[in-house]
Amino acid sequence: MLTKLIAFMKKRPSAVLCSIARSIAIFFLPLLLAFSVQAQLAYSPPPKGILSNQQIDSKITLKVRNEKLGSVLDKIEKQSKYVFVFSNDEINVSRKVTLDVKDKTVPDVMKEILAPLGASYEIMDDKIILKQLKPNAPVPPTNATENNISVGVNKADTVINGKIVGTGGTPLSNVSISLKGTSIGTTTNEQGEFVLSIPEGRGNGVLVISTVGYATLEQNLDGKTQYIVSLVSESKDLGEVVVVGYGTQRKANLTGAVSSIKGEDIITTKNENVQNMITGKIPGVRITQRTAEPGSFSNNFDIRAMGTPLVVIDGIPRTVDDFQRLDPNDIENLSVLKDASAAIYGVRAANGVVLVTTKRGAGNKLELNYSGSYGWQIPSGLPATINAEQYMTLRNEQAMHNVNGGSPIFNDAQFEEYRSGKKQSTDWYPLVF
Repeated sequence: MLTKLIAFMKKRPSAVLCSIARSIAIFFLPLLLAFSVQAQLAYSPPPKGILSNQQIDSKITLKVRNEKLGSVLDKIEKQSKYVFVFSNDEINVSRKVTLDVKDKTVPDVMKEILAPLGASYEIMDDKIILKQLKPNAPVPPTNATENNISVGVNKADTVINGKIVGTGGTPLSNVSISLKGTSIGTTTNEQGEFVLSIPEGRGNGVLVISTVGYATLEQNLDGKTQYIVSLVSESKDLGEVVVVGYGTQRKANLTGAVSSIKGEDIITTKNENVQNMITGKIPGVRITQRTAEPGSFSNNFDIRAMGTPLVVIDGIPRTVDDFQRLDPNDIENLSVLKDASAAIYGVRAANGVVLVTTKRGAGNKLELNYSGSYGWQIPSGLPATINAEQYMTLRNEQAMHNVNGGSPIFNDAQFEEYRSGKKQSTDWYPLVF
């Protein structure tokens, strides 16, 4: 039989191989199908629309102050494994956000972030979709389910909107708008528009509106939901008059390196030395107090570390000591010349010039001012004192320890006067302190 099989394989080898392969396939095919089904059951992904336990149970702990919204969203993504989806045209990620939460759920955190910004969001699967509320749009209700969470502002909150304009009705962007006394605030967009959610109970609050170059304005809330606010340009610094070596100039026309400070800004610091009172108030001026001894006016004084400057008081060159003992209440203006604008005073002005202008009387105007101050100091600890007898004993011991011998200063009769009570020691501490 074996001989016939070998002969058959020699004649038709391909037919034999096909038959063997067919037999192997019929035997192993059921096993492969069963293994495939088991693998699919073991590694099948969760159904779409179901949140993972890690996402549902995510607790957010975050504390930021005046941080950009985009940075805050990044930190929430790292803690919750959600991904934020939004349009840059609707959500301004540069807005500043202040937040302090601990172990709060994602819906609670998002509600606290977006409600003051007039925005809402919706959670779908592992994505959080941010949406900006349109002006006059109804407040979306709070609705939460296991797989689809949509959160807006509280029903009790009042959503107000408005527009901030400047001179000529020009819209102002990036204007800061905050509810006075709270951390609730927002900023305007490129069109000067804003949306802000006012919590329940603060409908009669005050909006503080401020931006660079304009005077800060406080707008009372009177129950309306729409406001158009016009800000007034603030350019008083440019009209300030600065004293220079050759007269006065308006700050707007000044090109040299000149800094000035008014007398009322100097006296905000209390000190017996006017030089110490301007410390840290003028750029480039360095003042270092070398001693704290009462009545001592010993300071290092320089401009841009170039040495002691020239001091000119009412047009007359004076010494630094004269400047230190000047009554600060008599100063109207103090200017510091730091560059070539001081050249009018010659080589003495190589280290800069300090120009002091004192106050002058005004015609047909009587003005009387009084300024007073006092201080009280209590030492934290005092050394123990000795009485007269102990003092005389120590002085005698000191005198007897001289190299050439010596003799006592006080005799026995003087000691006896204090021992007998004829003379009394005086404790001066209670009388002085």
